[in-house]
Parts: sequence; C-alpha cells; structure tokens
Amino acid sequence: MTRSVTVIVKLADGSHSAGVEMSAGSSSWEKAESGGADNVFKTKKGLFRRVGTQTELLRPQGGFRVGRFENFDVATVVNGAKGQGLSDDAGTAITWTVDGIVEV
Repeated sequence: MTRSVTVIVKLADGSHSAGVEMSAGSSSWEKAESGGADNVFKTKKGLFRRVGTQTELLRPQGGFRVGRFENFDVATVVNGAKGQGLSDDAGTAITWTVDGIVEV
C-alpha cells in the first residue's frame, strides 16, 4: 500500500502558501502555488528523506535541500497534524498542516 500526503505550507508571516503532495512509495514531492508563483519554494518537485525527526525536501538533481518539515514522517503523520519548518528556497520559517492522506 502506498501513502500520499497533502501538506499546506505557509510562510511564517502568512503572506504566501503552497500545496505539497508527498508520495511515500517513491519518496517524491511536488508543489503547487497559486498562479504558478515561487514564493514558498522555487523548486517545483524532487525527493524527500528522513533525517532524525525531520523530513527534508530535496532538489531532483544534486540532492540539495530546499526545505524541511520538523517532527514530520510521511509514513506516520495524521490528518490535521501541524508543525514548523524552513524553506531554504525562500530563506524563511514556514508552518505546515496535513490537509489530506490517501492510502492506495
């Protein structure tokens, strides 16, 4: 069974948000921002990995980190869970909220 998690990510000041879809089976992620903007993450998609209690979002080539979600594990997170993190792309703190989980 593969798990897909939808996460709403907001800049800490609340000015911009993005949706991030994470697939546990392929360890991949893809983001969508209103109007194709790049305010939260400039990188559109890539891979993710667990490092301690964090999940890091990586660029598809080179593995450079573009962001991280603290206390987040795509395999165990529950719908409605909330937390904090960092957008390396935007150079600012973020908040995240799990908006949906699908088991396929």
